Amino acid sequence: TSSTVRTEVYPTKTIPISTEISDVFKGSVADGYEIMGVTISPESATVAAEQELLDSLDVLRITPISVSNLRSTYSARASISELSNFENISPAQVYVTIEVAEQIASQVVENVVVRYVNVSSDFRVYMDDTQSQITVIATGPRSAVSDLTAEDLIATVDLANYGPGEHEVPISVQLSSENPEVTFNLTPATVKVRIEEIE
Repeated sequence: TSSTVRTEVYPTKTIPISTEISDVFKGSVADGYEIMGVTISPESATVAAEQELLDSLDVLRITPISVSNLRSTYSARASISELSNFENISPAQVYVTIEVAEQIASQVVENVVVRYVNVSSDFRVYMDDTQSQITVIATGPRSAVSDLTAEDLIATVDLANYGPGEHEVPISVQLSSENPEVTFNLTPATVKVRIEEIE
């Protein structure tokens, strides 16, 4: 006698995996940081199941990853949340990258002193007292700008290419310790100077 083994072949469907932030992680990143984006690789999985179940599935979800107190981008392996009536799922695990960055903030710094640079010793410079100090809005990572004071900023007027006469000269600002991620908005952005030759 011979016995026949019947193997049932189930239909399959390739279904995308949700990258909605609420589906991907639980908990909160460190204070002052935020989640910038989520990537999942591969982006979909193939499920074998009854056709009726497949028709009802538009998206798969992973088992959420804890992000408590994260301060930097984090990658981990995660399992796809299976339903009990899946016959098969491939792959069963995916790689998840959660991009974390420091929040961007702006800080208003008043009374930043404007200094001249590159003035010829043959010239004397005059400037309206009301323009000798400016207000600066510094924008960048919260830790870099939140405690800035006027002493941390260097505001300069470069007079290397100016001779005698009245000029409106742009002001440039930089941090005393260089940080390329910080940008500045100045009020005013230029200063009027009068240059006279010393007789």
